[in-house]
Amino acid sequence: MNGAVIPDLASMSFETVEADWPEPELPTTTSNLPDFPLDALPAALAEWAHYAVEAMQVPLDSAAMLALGACSFALSGKGWIRMQPAWKEGPNLYVVIVDESGANKSGLFREALRPLNEVAAEHTERIRCELAAHDTRMKIAAAKKEAAIKTASKVPKAAKPTWPPRAPDAPQSTHPEATRNPLPSPEKVAEDAARALADLEAGTPREPYRVTTSPTPEKVTDMLCEYGRVLWQSEEGNEVFDLLTGRYGDKPNMDTVLSAYDHQSIRVDRMGRPSKLCARPHLSILCAVQPKVIEGLGKRPGDLKERGLIGRLAIVSPVTRVGDRRFHIDNAPEIPEPVTRGYHGTIRRLLALPDSEAVVSLSRDARVLFEPFYSAIEADLRPGGDLEEVRSFGSKLRGIVGRIALAFHAIEGRPLSDDAEIGCDTIKAAMSVGTYLLAHGKRANALMGAPKVDETTAAEVLWKYIKALVDGRPGPVPVTVNELREKARAKFPLAADVKKALRELVDRGLVTSPVKGVGSKCGRPTEVFMVNPKALAHGQ
Repeated sequence: MNGAVIPDLASMSFETVEADWPEPELPTTTSNLPDFPLDALPAALAEWAHYAVEAMQVPLDSAAMLALGACSFALSGKGWIRMQPAWKEGPNLYVVIVDESGANKSGLFREALRPLNEVAAEHTERIRCELAAHDTRMKIAAAKKEAAIKTASKVPKAAKPTWPPRAPDAPQSTHPEATRNPLPSPEKVAEDAARALADLEAGTPREPYRVTTSPTPEKVTDMLCEYGRVLWQSEEGNEVFDLLTGRYGDKPNMDTVLSAYDHQSIRVDRMGRPSKLCARPHLSILCAVQPKVIEGLGKRPGDLKERGLIGRLAIVSPVTRVGDRRFHIDNAPEIPEPVTRGYHGTIRRLLALPDSEAVVSLSRDARVLFEPFYSAIEADLRPGGDLEEVRSFGSKLRGIVGRIALAFHAIEGRPLSDDAEIGCDTIKAAMSVGTYLLAHGKRANALMGAPKVDETTAAEVLWKYIKALVDGRPGPVPVTVNELREKARAKFPLAADVKKALRELVDRGLVTSPVKGVGSKCGRPTEVFMVNPKALAHGQ
């Protein structure tokens, strides 16, 4: 706190000059969040993220997390990590980046995911002719199936009985025509045609994975059943949460996203359609949202927190570069070609690894390093702990650290096999990223409306509401507590919550202490305070 004393409201007029006000201290928690630990990343990713920051004018956190998310998806289906005998994790991540509008998120996504899209396009081109031939075979097989069914469905005329009936023990005819193999029945022909068509469908050449932008949850389910590996990416991730919470239906639909995170089998049974099964779904989510989307997640229908979706998200809130970017006339920074080749080569190498159910384990020394990290989070999950109200997030975070360790292990070229072990350096680097995600995740959960919100975060949220109220008004602006409560009721349902956050803003020199105003004839007088014009002059 700056400890400055704001002039008493009763002695102030609307013409009070800005010089009479103290220098404000903004209640921002973003600046207190840790920076991304770039040295924890493998060299290929760290170099690419380092150069992407200036070349694309984006935060380091955004570039690093997108690169990590892309590599984790490329590793899908290639192996697992065993944290304990009964606890193993796959590599996929659900990454959410929080940044302002106009932060060049689209450009960063395009560049970070370019190797994934290039490999998919190359594979599609390779199998283009094969797909055309296969499609022809499928049509022929489908026509044969339909013709066979039509023939088998015709009811044959009943044969006339012979008289007298032939005795059961009468000798069979020895005529050559009678001993020849009989023709298969129409039913057998139809069954064989159906099997042939099913075999062709199962052998349809497919892309190795699918990158999609804005599908419905039902479409994501279908793609997982067809491809097994799906990357759901969105530069404006609000639509991801809109779809999951029921934009196109009467109720939320997040079962697939929850099951696929833990690689639980998904079966689709719909009326009038064949059943589909994906035994090992691999889904990754990479999206970016504006801060207001994060603030509203806690109020969306569908119990995103209660069902555990929020806990599965790796949410980062970097300090935005918007307002601090430069246009270079000469010598504009760019990502060096060797760095780009190294990053692209890493993703291509991971994609080329054979599909495997191999499980890599933590070495004993790595388990010794991980145990204090695990236990510290477990203690915070107890009643009264920092993570009591966000237990799903705290519990899942330890699994996210394991997933990151698996990605680091593979990126560094180490083997994925049942006898391979993850060493101390790898788990230490993953825990460094986990500590970073812990701080960012706690703040994001607080902004979503967790019951326990620290004073700085509450004051930061209330300050945004005050700025919205006084936007465009000149001079020291009077604001009533009642209108502030009405504006901020969604985030501060109790009057005590507003007053607590307001006291924090008073201590920081952003507003005056509220005093009794002039009430109406029918109502009690409300409290009035004024806003420090210095805090508004520079868009703070």
